[in-house]
Amino acid sequence: MDDAGDGQKLKSHSKLSLRSGFLYLAATMLAQVFSLLRVAFIPSFLAPAQLGQWNLLNIIFGYGANSHLGFLHGMNKEYPPLMIQGKTEDAIKLRDSVYWVCLILGLIASVISVAVGIVNVPENVSGSVVLAFAILMQSIFIYFFCLLRVEGRFQEIGGTIALSAAFGTALILLGMAVAKNSVTGGMIGLAVSQFLSAYFVYRRSKLKPLRILDLKILAKSFKIGLPILLVGFIDMLFLTVDRWL
Repeated sequence: MDDAGDGQKLKSHSKLSLRSGFLYLAATMLAQVFSLLRVAFIPSFLAPAQLGQWNLLNIIFGYGANSHLGFLHGMNKEYPPLMIQGKTEDAIKLRDSVYWVCLILGLIASVISVAVGIVNVPENVSGSVVLAFAILMQSIFIYFFCLLRVEGRFQEIGGTIALSAAFGTALILLGMAVAKNSVTGGMIGLAVSQFLSAYFVYRRSKLKPLRILDLKILAKSFKIGLPILLVGFIDMLFLTVDRWL
């Protein structure tokens, strides 16, 4: 009877994993469709000079995704083994410490982005200010997204990916269509979409981070995650360096 029960549980778990995997794949494909629609329609709202401004601000936004400085990569590597080994307290310390660090670094990155945006796109200071808020919201979104991933909640991740892409496309295009300055309007749409995405993934995670900042755990996470971050950053740099020229 026990073997039969275990077999039934394994079968149910396999079906659930297969369903979650399918939904994740479908959501990823849907997100790609939304992204393609965004790329296709944005030029129709912007003059050539504005398109250049928009692209530069989006490059800064893309770099902002690395504001965690590798701490998230460290959490991604360390969190699952800690949970498997039954070291729940250490896992919680890691999870919550990384949250506060990412929030602080996101705030710093948002301030830096204003300066970088003003220097590179002096024609649109307001767009750079709005971009700063978008980068802060992005840092929160990425943290909770990574948390869902390390906990293996792929069905919820799928919904998050699809909704984030839908929010982004709809609100960016709407902002460009109704705002006097289409670039600023698009930035407002981006910022609002990042806020909604961050709020949605936060609610899905059902996590209320404790006020923990364990420096020893953070140091280990940084040591593990920084090399991974640098590889991705160098790759991004090569892909975008021509747009700064």
